[in-house]
Amino acid sequence: MTENKQIEEMAKEICAKCKFDTGCSRKICTMAYREAEFLVELGYAKASDVAREIFEEIDNRLDNISVVPACADEFTMGVGKTFEKVTGIVEELKKKYIGENK
Repeated sequence: MTENKQIEEMAKEICAKCKFDTGCSRKICTMAYREAEFLVELGYAKASDVAREIFEEIDNRLDNISVVPACADEFTMGVGKTFEKVTGIVEELKKKYIGENK
């Protein structure tokens, strides 16, 4: 998500909950936008966006793992099953924290 989009979404949330009599009628008020800009500058982000970035990095790293064929078929099958378990765990966590499946 772009920084401007992040600021806009955060400002909408702030404005919708503000107690100020700004007359904004649920549009983005200037005060909410300034607060959102400040928070984004400090590094604040939606938890699901941060989780999404983390899972994307995990997915990318898992995609780069290659299994070197072993002499024994049992070993190769074991590595494959382990990789499937790791992938399954990542998918469960992704669903739990950001509501997405691959």
